[in-house]
Amino acid sequence: MTRTAIILAGGMGTRLQKVLPDIPKPMAPIHQKPFLEHLINYLLEYDINHFILSVGYKKHIIMQHFGGSYKNAKISYAVEEIPLGTGGAAKNALDLVNENQCLIVNGDTFFSMDFKNFFKKASDKPFSIAVRKEELKGRYGSVSMDNEGKITGFHEKTENHPTPWMNAGIYYTSKDVFLSVCPEAPAFSMEKDVLPLAAERGLLFGVPMEGAFIDIGIPEDYERASRIIPPLGN
Repeated sequence: MTRTAIILAGGMGTRLQKVLPDIPKPMAPIHQKPFLEHLINYLLEYDINHFILSVGYKKHIIMQHFGGSYKNAKISYAVEEIPLGTGGAAKNALDLVNENQCLIVNGDTFFSMDFKNFFKKASDKPFSIAVRKEELKGRYGSVSMDNEGKITGFHEKTENHPTPWMNAGIYYTSKDVFLSVCPEAPAFSMEKDVLPLAAERGLLFGVPMEGAFIDIGIPEDYERASRIIPPLGN
């Protein structure tokens, strides 16, 4: 089990800018608190004590809000001087990880799954992703798995998925394995470059998880977020 999480929080959030034009997407307010604060609070419940925030677009807003610590956790920043994509941003953040295993999560999704159970199921696998069943077929791509959970294919967004399993945007792997499936170019995609290569090499496993899920990437889902994510306590 790791106690370090990389949170990918550097994207522009183009589709959300028409309702939130002046702040980065992970700082979108939910119950008067930034989305990122809700995500970090949830992960604190699972003994994560070091958060590496990969920041780029309007990074100063995130950095000024959190500073170097939040509650009892350390906050570090991996700055994207140029847009690196989800995969490149994760690779850039690895230099700040002080242990071999690492959790990587998208900074615009919230999944109320049991991370303790996820770590337990993922502990003997080289590269794991949390997968979940999704009814909104046209909103997300899907993954195929064999009987052992090994990822065997990825499918584009469509109404007719051959499988109900969707990538929840939560990854658990070692630094060595992750770097072995990264392109040499600085900018690349987790979804289009890293994961397919990891699957091709037989390294990638899906871990089915349950819980409430929300991706705030589009205005319609952002409006639903306050019904999915509970208000923060003191």
